[in-house]
Amino acid sequence: MRGVSRRLEETDLGDIFGSISKVMRREMEAVVGKSPKLMQETMKEGMDVLVRAVEETMSRITEREKGKEG
Repeated sequence: MRGVSRRLEETDLGDIFGSISKVMRREMEAVVGKSPKLMQETMKEGMDVLVRAVEETMSRITEREKGKEG
C-alpha cells in the first residue's frame, strides 16, 4: 500500500473529531468525579482548558482541510 494515500473528507474529520471530543469530555467527568470533593472544581477547570485547546486545534485542522477542498 505504499504510495497510496486517502484524503479524509471534511465529514470524516468532523465525525472523528466529534468522537474524540465526546470521549475526552466523558473521561474528564469520570476523573473529576473520582477526585476528592474539595479538588473537583479546580480539576474540572484545569482539564476543561486542555479539552478546549484540543477541540480548537481539531476545529482549525477541519477548517484548513475545508479550505484545501474549495
